[in-house]
Amino acid sequence: MFEREIQLIMPAFPISDFVIEHVGSTSVKDLKAKPVIDILVGVPLLPEDITPTANHLEKFGYQYMERYNLLIPERRFFQKDKNGIRTHQVHLTSFYSDFWHKLLFFRDQLRADAAIRQSYENLKLELVKRPWESTNDYAAAKNEFIESIDQRRKELKLNKRSTFPQH
Repeated sequence: MFEREIQLIMPAFPISDFVIEHVGSTSVKDLKAKPVIDILVGVPLLPEDITPTANHLEKFGYQYMERYNLLIPERRFFQKDKNGIRTHQVHLTSFYSDFWHKLLFFRDQLRADAAIRQSYENLKLELVKRPWESTNDYAAAKNEFIESIDQRRKELKLNKRSTFPQH
């Protein structure tokens, strides 16, 4: 599903220098996940005028969620729903940003370490039982775990540009 969506939305992408990564739980083998595909698009510099990108992605059913700019200023967020159910999310950020490195490190730790993956899955399964006013509240509840993993990256001072072919 990730590859099919990339083939759909990335031709004629309005920024010529970009790197694509599959992130989120669906990018991790053997991790239970909601069927939402997270696409991380890295660019050298986050554009000040997001209109060309928003217009491009809108053609494929994505909605630009500008209200989230305050939560994560180094990211622009787009979501795609089908029949009122989220199917895809695009996170646009600079591949030099802390946000980029944090997401890739977390994904790679989940892929590489079965104990971390199981702990994260257990947390998610516990959290899904609770009533949430919004998906933001659910995401915030996972934040302490994610930050504990990111602390390792900061201690190691690891930055990673990509594992996916550059376009």
